[in-house]
Amino acid sequence: MDITGVLVLILVILLLYVLIRYATDGSKVQTGIVEALKMQTVSHKNLAAGSVAASNFSHCIWFYIDDWNYNYGTYKPLLLRTPTTPAETALVPGLKVQNVCPAVILGSQNNTMDVFQTIFQTGNATSSNTITIDGIQYNKCTVTNIPIQKWCCLIVSFYGRTCDIYLDGKLIRTCVMDGVAKVDKDADMYITPGIITGKGSFKGWTSNYQFFPNSTNPQQAYDFYKKGFGGNWLSNLLNMEVKVTFSKNGQVEKEFSF
Repeated sequence: MDITGVLVLILVILLLYVLIRYATDGSKVQTGIVEALKMQTVSHKNLAAGSVAASNFSHCIWFYIDDWNYNYGTYKPLLLRTPTTPAETALVPGLKVQNVCPAVILGSQNNTMDVFQTIFQTGNATSSNTITIDGIQYNKCTVTNIPIQKWCCLIVSFYGRTCDIYLDGKLIRTCVMDGVAKVDKDADMYITPGIITGKGSFKGWTSNYQFFPNSTNPQQAYDFYKKGFGGNWLSNLLNMEVKVTFSKNGQVEKEFSF
């Protein structure tokens, strides 16, 4: 089979894979592969569990960080659901937003990730994860050692007063919140909005953002991971490097990889 035939076969396999995956997932919304330098907006109409905002829900997204040094020193929002009214005080330096539900933000220098979620106030905060900004209480759940130069599957799940964070199908952090999650049902979701105008969030890609109007358990998280870019035969195909060599009389004339 010549190189054209190989490429056509790969494209057909990818198309079939995407169609099957999208047809079998129960997500309210899904997105394709998009550069993280571009902001995407998901309407709140696609994030509603009903006429009222629910406190049990999950957000799932695949992301690939190619270069952590891009926008070094600036926080890098991955997911940001927030009303359009700006805040007086920044949630993180340079990002004046409020009532986030949630905000998933990559570190400005180190490969860390903070998950902020507005909570209903029940009195004085008792958890070390609770912070108060402009009179609004947030739960802040931090994850370290975020991988780079590989596709990662992130799931942020809320159930009652619990925030569970899954990475590549594994539960890596659970935070107990002082109150249940407070959601603005009219707020849109922004994917990689960035802080510096025109520079995007980070150098890399995102794919297959999904919203579920319910919490996610460990088995479901693992299943989502297996269906995506990791943990299956297609991911191995996508991560393979194919080298093509053209030769004449035993001498290499041209060579390229993809």
